[in-house]
Amino acid sequence: EGHGTGTQAGDLIEISAIDSVFKRGPSDPLYVGSVKPNIGHLEGAAGIATVIKSVLAVERGIIPPNINFDYPNPKLKLTERNLKVPTQPILWPGSGVRRVSINGFGYGGTNAHCVLDDAYSYLKQKGLSGRTTFSDDSSIGTPRHIRDDSGVDLGHDLKMAGIAGSPQPKLICLSTPDQVALTRLALTQSDYLKKSEFPSDYLEHLAHTYNCRRSLFQWRTCLVAQNTADLAEQLSSALLPVRNTKSPGLVFCFTGQGAQW
Repeated sequence: EGHGTGTQAGDLIEISAIDSVFKRGPSDPLYVGSVKPNIGHLEGAAGIATVIKSVLAVERGIIPPNINFDYPNPKLKLTERNLKVPTQPILWPGSGVRRVSINGFGYGGTNAHCVLDDAYSYLKQKGLSGRTTFSDDSSIGTPRHIRDDSGVDLGHDLKMAGIAGSPQPKLICLSTPDQVALTRLALTQSDYLKKSEFPSDYLEHLAHTYNCRRSLFQWRTCLVAQNTADLAEQLSSALLPVRNTKSPGLVFCFTGQGAQW
């Protein structure tokens, strides 16, 4: 699991170092990836994101792909070095210990590396008992139990105790560039809700989309609804739109690589 600076100099240095340490032959390729293309740069949380990805990979036995990897830098010499960047999910090759090495480089020189082994193999080798979520290719997602030397299963079939609660009211915020558009949006949404049936969790997803995934404009209104029928009724009634009079603020966005200095 590489740090993956995404720069010509940084990627070349990292790939060269990986090759010099692991030196894989033609029959034993080394898979190299980075979580950044999939979820972006998380700044101070970037390191923990790679750990989470790597833990899931060794548990599930699936090497996740890198997105948008179409034209590798020829200077990396990936084919010559027998390094492969997966672009599709790959079942973990071979048997035995699943191991991931993780690079994490900080702008201030805090370079770190850690090695993760799958818990199932570790417990088995050490003769220890415990419960893991280790999966092989025939039982993806199925928990595996560790047995002691006598063959007794020391694990427990643990299940989440889900408690169904009553639906909670949701806040719905609408926003448009002008007042007329706000009324039009409300009526359009109301008509759609009245003409269709939706699952019980639809209102929660709709609230998330309106509140967190749409741009904020000057004209806004907010509603609190118990369900989709309640929301449809309110949207078709007289709204109380409010115009935001504050001037938009200026935001500085940095890459996390020290370019701001």
